[in-house]
Amino acid sequence: MQMIDTPESTPHKAAVPRSRRRYSAQFKSEVIQACLAPGATTRDVAQRYGLRRDLVGRWLLGHRRHPQPDEPKFVAWAPAPERRPASSPARSGASEHFRITCSRGDRDICVEWPMSAADQCARFLREWLQ
Repeated sequence: MQMIDTPESTPHKAAVPRSRRRYSAQFKSEVIQACLAPGATTRDVAQRYGLRRDLVGRWLLGHRRHPQPDEPKFVAWAPAPERRPASSPARSGASEHFRITCSRGDRDICVEWPMSAADQCARFLREWLQ
């Protein structure tokens, strides 16, 4: 005679609901910033925060693939000196302007501003980039 397991014949284990831990965006950002510190490793950061190394690695990979748009990127820029041919003197009374082109996310802006009001341009761009 063959015995068949039925729900009545097998001991029933109480189902323990498993829930995933959820981490705030602020916490993830803190962990990612710790990983980006010079000399930091994902293993050390994971141990410090009590996380699995693969989870920290996944967060870091996601950060590198999809940087947040509110994180302004610094672009070093040095204006090249204006070169005029030796035979053509600068026009007297001509206002000197500068032009700056910026991109942020899907927005682009091109600003042409007089050199005499460079501080106002800087304030304008600071506000626009926030």
